[in-house]
Amino acid sequence: LQGAFALALEAAQNGLTLARKLNDPDLIANLQLNKASPLIRLDKMEEAESLSRESLSYFRNKKPGEKLFHCYQSLGAVLGNSKKYVDASLYADSAIAIAVQLNMPKLKMQSMLQRANLATKSSDFGYAEQLLHEVKTFKHKTSEWSLLLEIERTGYLLDAAKGEYKNALQ
Repeated sequence: LQGAFALALEAAQNGLTLARKLNDPDLIANLQLNKASPLIRLDKMEEAESLSRESLSYFRNKKPGEKLFHCYQSLGAVLGNSKKYVDASLYADSAIAIAVQLNMPKLKMQSMLQRANLATKSSDFGYAEQLLHEVKTFKHKTSEWSLLLEIERTGYLLDAAKGEYKNALQ
């Protein structure tokens, strides 16, 4: 799996190099964000955070859209992986707000699951349960297996963190 992320990183870097030669700010910001994703998976948080922040500063000046959502979600992931849960939660909350504003249920579910995982890591189990319950109430709006799997994984991690191992194994 690491090899696949390394290849994705190389492709993103090649695209970013070309975008810089073309001097296309929109493309540069898009590809910086694309590069941040494999960097997160390869545990290169400092570079991922820097690229995500650069993209965020560009997309904040545009009409709110999916790219702004992905900037917030990327920073939530970077900071969460760096154990900066309070800051990560602020970005996850911003991602939720953008998804709601754009009326995109799939993005809303993704960001709510990210926020639930951050709440779990912060031992805010009540809020994590509330978010997970809300996601489960509208999960019928997706048939995407990876999202459905993430819902189950989030529930498992929450139950395990609370020490409810019987529930986690069901």
